[in-house]
Amino acid sequence: MLERRSWVSTRQRIGALASSHPRVTRTAAALLGFLALAAFLWPVTQTWYLGDDVYVAFYADAATQRGDSLISYIFHEIGSGADELGRFSPLGLATVYAYWLTPSIFAFKIGVIVATLVSVALAAELLRQLGFGWPYAALFPGALCAFIQLRYWHDPLLAYGAGMQIVASLTLGSLVVFAQALRRGRWWLHAVAIGLFIAGCLYWEGTAVLMPLVIPVAWAVDGRSVGAIVRRTAPFAVASAAFVLVILVLRAGAPAQGATVNLYQPNFTPRAIASGLAKQISGSVPLSYLVAVSRAPDFSDGLPPPENSTFPYGAASAGQAVLPGFVTSERALILDSLRHPHALIVLALVLLALAFTLPPASRTTVSTRAILAAAALGMWLIVGAALPLAISTRWQRETFWGVSYISVYLEYLGLAMVAVALLAFAYRALTGHPRASAAASVGVATVIVACATATNALNERVVRGFDGVKAVMSFNNHALGAGLLRSAGASNELLLDQTVPLSPGFLSVAGGTPVPPTSALADFEARFASCRTSETTGCPGSVSRVAYVSRLDLQSMPWAAVCRVDNSASHLAGTTMCGSRIVVAVGEDRASGERCGQLVLDAEQRRDLHPSSQPPVFLRRISASDDVAFCEARFQAPVLVQSIAVSDRREPAEGQLRIVATNPTAARVGVPFNVQPDGQSAIGVTAVGITPTTRVVMNGVDLPSRYVDSHLITALVAGTFIAQPGRLEVRLRDRGVTSDAQSFEVNP
Repeated sequence: MLERRSWVSTRQRIGALASSHPRVTRTAAALLGFLALAAFLWPVTQTWYLGDDVYVAFYADAATQRGDSLISYIFHEIGSGADELGRFSPLGLATVYAYWLTPSIFAFKIGVIVATLVSVALAAELLRQLGFGWPYAALFPGALCAFIQLRYWHDPLLAYGAGMQIVASLTLGSLVVFAQALRRGRWWLHAVAIGLFIAGCLYWEGTAVLMPLVIPVAWAVDGRSVGAIVRRTAPFAVASAAFVLVILVLRAGAPAQGATVNLYQPNFTPRAIASGLAKQISGSVPLSYLVAVSRAPDFSDGLPPPENSTFPYGAASAGQAVLPGFVTSERALILDSLRHPHALIVLALVLLALAFTLPPASRTTVSTRAILAAAALGMWLIVGAALPLAISTRWQRETFWGVSYISVYLEYLGLAMVAVALLAFAYRALTGHPRASAAASVGVATVIVACATATNALNERVVRGFDGVKAVMSFNNHALGAGLLRSAGASNELLLDQTVPLSPGFLSVAGGTPVPPTSALADFEARFASCRTSETTGCPGSVSRVAYVSRLDLQSMPWAAVCRVDNSASHLAGTTMCGSRIVVAVGEDRASGERCGQLVLDAEQRRDLHPSSQPPVFLRRISASDDVAFCEARFQAPVLVQSIAVSDRREPAEGQLRIVATNPTAARVGVPFNVQPDGQSAIGVTAVGITPTTRVVMNGVDLPSRYVDSHLITALVAGTFIAQPGRLEVRLRDRGVTSDAQSFEVNP
């Protein structure tokens, strides 16, 4: 009862302030709402370029460095996108200039937030144009704090150059100008509205599906008759139909062969469309992402997203418990967030924004026509944004419950519009019932604050999850500039380990010189595998190649390594192998002293390719430049590129490395044990002193190992080890330390 009286008293005070200083009140309410949203989005500025941004951010510099013009490169990309994928979004590539104009990553991220705020301002203005009072328009940005969720997977705010925010601005801007054209009867405003809509279609092809949004606007602003609405919206319909026709023709002409075949082709199977639509829309529901990453869902209908796979930036593993450090419990997540000033600032601003907007909103009557129009607009923003993904073969597989593609940003705006329409309807129904209206305001405020607090906590955690990417990419910039690529010598092809998604453009700019043709390490290994099964002229030959690996060590310190690829060893092994010399770049400063001597390089070796292989080697300093030290490691046997790991030496304080038991302790000749899904055998080793860098060694050969905890490690055992009877020797090794031996009997 006391809380209700307090709320009523607050409403009365704000109402008195609004009556005596209406302009000040409106300005303060709008400002608080946008400040709350800006503070809520601030963690975005703490990330590196992500998603496609990694590949686009350095195009301008790389093109200039290669003697090409940026505009010619953009036209090339537009043409290849239409020819190879059947896609046509020429204005989308214009965002390359945004990267060029904002060379600072922080400035670019600020630009993303500004683009987001502009789109939200246009959505709020559209509500006002439909007939909602200023309190609802001012309420909209603050309420969005309960809807916008940051994700690892295809997030519209963390990556993709604010593309969806620009699409939203063009589309909503078109609707705002269209409403003004209807009110003023000016033909040129009508032309501007159509032009903005066409620009949106040229930016993202899915915009064409949003054309029905003009219908509720025409009905709410100037709905004289059905015929009048049809005449006023017909130009939008014609533009939309023409663009859809162009896209279908381009899709039909896309290649029928190759890696991109059917990548963006439509699939009109009703079940697939319904499933894709539901999954895409689910991501716009508040807290849906929190639910998605707090469990391990079923991915039988597609590929698992990074949040739920073994991807290095992900959180949960499919079929397993959530990994530590992401969402172990919702309560712990929120309490941890509230210990930091950012969360408290967001919470205070959201509360203030609601206090300045909900009381006057409860006294503002909105017409039924405006409420219905806003609800229709919101519903089609949700469905229309999801529909292009729901009919796409690719996105039917790559969207998941609570994990949607980037058009989910439009769905956030749509769902928020629907929520505002429902709130206006509730206040309208409660007219003349001040206590019930006050209770409704308290309930709405509680829900928004709760959702915003939980969402902000998860957003902060997601951003922290990218700290490793930011550290590695920043370090790569220094290492390449200091000459890491040059230390490996000239090459005809550069192979990139995609653990960190480097792009040729980034390597070229950071290194100061154009890089040779670049391939993904996974694609190159597929070529080796093909060579082993069929003799073709396309097999890797004697071409000089360099592999580039970049990761974090156990202390979250970045390192990067280059090595010359041993083509003959790679051909025999069926995977990419380094030669005998590996050059590693690590950060170094005067306070920490020489780091090379503190580090050890470990990697899986192929003893069958060289009988005198050795354990992990200590790094030797060879040079230093710009706070980057270059270290060298030399092996006698070829090593697997993807297994390269750099870490500090194992300290005596970590204790001895001692095997307790193996599971199993013996096997029969030719009979697999602990059979894995791929048919391979597996051995479990219980021991003391296991760390994430520990490896299982059988008869001197490294086994593919998986750290479980400090007392258990597992490894895959090839069938050749149990092909004949005998006694095998199992050991563990970790950063230069080798354990005692344990016998493993292979019985007849």
